[in-house]
Amino acid sequence: CSWFPWWVTDELISFGAKKKFETKEDNILLSGRISDSYPVRQFLNYAHRENPLLKIHHHPGYGIDHNENKTHELYYSALNNSKYCLQINAKEPLHIYHLAKLFEIPASGSLMIANPIPRMEDLGFIHKENCILIEEQKFIDDFESVIEEIFSISEPEEIAKRGFELVSSRHTTEKRVEQIITKCLEIKK
Repeated sequence: CSWFPWWVTDELISFGAKKKFETKEDNILLSGRISDSYPVRQFLNYAHRENPLLKIHHHPGYGIDHNENKTHELYYSALNNSKYCLQINAKEPLHIYHLAKLFEIPASGSLMIANPIPRMEDLGFIHKENCILIEEQKFIDDFESVIEEIFSISEPEEIAKRGFELVSSRHTTEKRVEQIITKCLEIKK
């Protein structure tokens, strides 16, 4: 591994472990920065904001907010309260980057609905195993069918549980530090 993607803290893992899936709200959370860099987020925010199944939580991104602790606390709470959470990528050329929420959503114990991006399988994310992958254009072309697809997923709690297990076993601060140390020792040789 010569790249080091985001990870989650032990605090977020323990926060996510506290709330059972069946007690979460039956909604789909769209979170993150709503800007020109995220056209699908913009579309959903403006075209579907009245849909009672879509909950929108604005998050400015990391390093932008001067009150980050409160911002992140509210964000993690929103993730933890929704059964289904969207991981919508930025437009090209930024669409290839793995955002923090790729790890934060499963760590919250919610089911991640994500756009496919390169190297997801390298990170352990597998469609219908521990996440659900839906092509970006489908959100724009027919969001109502996306909602139907999400709410008809067989065993969403089990998929969310496997996502949580993946992140808590492979993508924690401790695991990422181990990877960095291992890589540094390889380079030193």
